[in-house]
Parts: sequence; C-alpha cells; structure tokens
Amino acid sequence: APRPINLTGEQPFAPAPEAALAGGGFVYQARRNLPPGTYKVAVAVEDKVMRGQMGTAVRTITVPDFRTKEFTTSSICLLSGFDRVESEPGPEAAAQGPGAYVLGSFRLVPRPSATYGKDEALSFYYQVYNPTIDPATGEPDLQVSYQFQIKDGDAWKPFRKALVKPIHQVELFSIDLKDLLLPNQPLPVDFRLEITLTDQKSGKSLRREIPFTVR
Repeated sequence: APRPINLTGEQPFAPAPEAALAGGGFVYQARRNLPPGTYKVAVAVEDKVMRGQMGTAVRTITVPDFRTKEFTTSSICLLSGFDRVESEPGPEAAAQGPGAYVLGSFRLVPRPSATYGKDEALSFYYQVYNPTIDPATGEPDLQVSYQFQIKDGDAWKPFRKALVKPIHQVELFSIDLKDLLLPNQPLPVDFRLEITLTDQKSGKSLRREIPFTVR
C-alpha cells in the first residue's frame, strides 16, 4: 500500500532568493532523500492574507534507479537564475538551510513558468547518467546538439543554425533571448528547443524537448 512521506516538518520549504526569481511568482524548495520508485507529490498552499484561498497541485515523479546502468538524463530544469556557491555562505543562503537550491558547485533557482520576456535568458540544467567511460582518459565522450524550432501555424520549422558542442556529465546552458530572436521578431512566439545527446563511445543517442514562449 502507498506510504505517505512528509516533506515539511523538520525540513520546511525554503523560499528562493527574490533577486534570482524571474517570470513572476514565488519558488519554494524542500529536499528529501527517497529510494528509487514512482511517487505522487501533493502540495497544498493557503493564502494567509485571503483566508480560505487554497491552491493545490498533484504531480507524479520518478526517482531513477541507477543500478540499471541505463544511458539517460535527469529532467531538464528551467532556471530563473544560477550562480556559483561560495565556500562560506552569506546570511541569506544560510537562512535557507543546508543544501537548499544547491547542486554541486552551483546554486540553481528553478523557473516556475516557460513564458519569457524578450529581455530574459533561457537557462537550464541537466545531468547525464551512465555514459560510457573511456578507459584511457577516465572520462566520457559526450556531444550535444541544440536545435531551436519556431512554430509556424501548425508546423515547426528550424530556427537558427543548430549548436553542436561537447559536454560533460553536468550541463548548465544559458542564452540571452535577444541573441536568439530576430531584430524584427513578431511577438508572442512559440519555440521549442530540441536536444540531441550522443554518447560518442557507445553510439547511443537521446532526445529531449523544451517548449517555451516569448512575449
């Protein structure tokens, strides 16, 4: 039978730094170690100013099982902002609790919306799991292609030349939308970014998509 797990209590949701937020809204994060499996997450939020105003969200998430050794990626996380973590956290970071918004050497603030203003940046983060390791170098040999597409009626058409580059197992990518859009670009406009990741050693490839809108 399903067993409930509490995400609040001793490990409450921590607010994101306001300076890092973009796209409107607020962002909160709670961390919890979970064994591999599929989980249903239910979140309820109450507006304490407007009594009785409630918001709810239910999502299904999958915690991967790395014992399968499958070549895959984490979820593609859209970001409002990111910066390197200081060795000695400041008062604001310390108040958020240990590990809040921190992955590796970066502090990453997720973005709640995939709708952007033309002066913002498209930023995202993901990890690559179980690539083939070159025994000579001890490193993987990974290549990614980023191809933007623009919606034209009911069809998608390539937009700009694809960017092809080597990556490591952790990818943090950002592009200013002013550098992507045409000078006379009509708005609003729908885009999608097609991500093709190739393990050069095994020949395996993965594809991911990020849809977003610029207004």
